[in-house]
Amino acid sequence: MLTLQEWKSDTAVRVGLSYDVTMTVLDRSGTVLAEKRLEGRDNLGGATLPSRVGDMVASAFKMKLEQLLDDPAVAAALRGGS
Repeated sequence: MLTLQEWKSDTAVRVGLSYDVTMTVLDRSGTVLAEKRLEGRDNLGGATLPSRVGDMVASAFKMKLEQLLDDPAVAAALRGGS
């Protein structure tokens, strides 16, 4: 289960991303097998065109999701280990 408490970008001068996301792996009965949380504020850099902001934020989402899935406890729980 992926929970997004916050996922917000702003583009005052540079593209900023504020996030608070949690990946939780549950078994069939709802018991938590693993959990990983990421929160913070990243500077994604300057967007040369306003239309690039969406691509930058989508790329950041992919990176954050990979960080969550690469967590050893999350990966083990998804493979069926503990």
